[in-house]
Amino acid sequence: MRRAVVSLRRRGVQAFLAASFLIGLLYGVLLIGQDNSFAEEMAVLSGIQSNAGEPVWLLFLHRLGASLLFLLVPYFFGFSAVGQPACCLAVFVKALGAGAFLAGLYEEYAWQGIGYCAVSVLAPLTISFLILLLACRESMRLSNRIFAVALLSKAGNIGMSAVRLYHMKYLFILAFALIGALIDVIFTVSFADRLLG
Repeated sequence: MRRAVVSLRRRGVQAFLAASFLIGLLYGVLLIGQDNSFAEEMAVLSGIQSNAGEPVWLLFLHRLGASLLFLLVPYFFGFSAVGQPACCLAVFVKALGAGAFLAGLYEEYAWQGIGYCAVSVLAPLTISFLILLLACRESMRLSNRIFAVALLSKAGNIGMSAVRLYHMKYLFILAFALIGALIDVIFTVSFADRLLG
């Protein structure tokens, strides 16, 4: 019975994150038809815009900063018993920006935009989302444990070992974020100038 509950809890976390991603992506695609400037605003917020012409080091800092900004939300809310909605919101906003940006790219460049998008945007965007989803999953797991212990009076132990493990996992996530930002810059420098230049 306990294994079934643990399995259901893990699937629930993944289901909520997947739903937040899909709803945000679809909502971003649908809203672009109403306001073309919305794509640019959301792309800036999500750190997806091309920033063609920037120095490589500045582009790297911009991409890394945008990634870290989204990672801070689940990190801090992992220590809250009710931090799960904030994690879903972070995924939703990131997906909203991605959907709006991709729809705007298609609206401006038609099928050429889709071709370049498949080559230059989707690979780094997928990496970025995987990193964020991994961070949110770990955050929601800790948040669920705190919720179970603090509010449902369930037996459990959230000591320094659990907090230390949480920080170790986030250090690995930050390392992945560094690599993801580097890959993003390589793809942007290689392909974005041809599309947006």
